[in-house]
This record gives sequence, C-alpha cells and structure tokens, in this order.
Amino acid sequence: MTNPIRAALEEAWHESPSFLVDLPQGRVRQSLSLEEFAKGIHDFLRALKDADFIKLLAAESDPNKGWRDILADYVLAAAKEERE
Repeated sequence: MTNPIRAALEEAWHESPSFLVDLPQGRVRQSLSLEEFAKGIHDFLRALKDADFIKLLAAESDPNKGWRDILADYVLAAAKEERE
C-alpha cells in the first residue's frame, strides 16, 4: 500500500497548473517539480504556526465544516485576494 500522504501530494501535484516561461528559444510550458511543490506546502504549513491558525479555527462559525474544509477555504480566499 502506498503512503497516503505521498499519494495525496502526488495527486495535488499532478493537478497543479503549469505556467508559460519566455526563453530565448521561445515560450515553453513549465511546472514545479514535485520537490518544489512539496517545499511550498511545507513552508505554508510552517507559516500557519505564526498565523495563529488555531484561533482562526475557533472563530469559524460553521459547525458543519471540518478543519480541512476551513483551511481550504482560507487558502482559496487568500489566493483570490492575491490575484486582485
């Protein structure tokens, strides 16, 4: 049986978007390596400690949501805010 954390990481990595990069030879499509992708997640999870995520969870008013759903909502909201 495969490690469920590794399987989830690989699934998310395969679903992550690629991006275009302009090189002298022309434009190419690239994506992060699995290691770079994992490092981004690692750094984000470490930063949660500083963001007092436990207080954010305690303040959440929807009792039907688990902590994973709450975290996902916060991440998507932050990404959307960054784009605007």
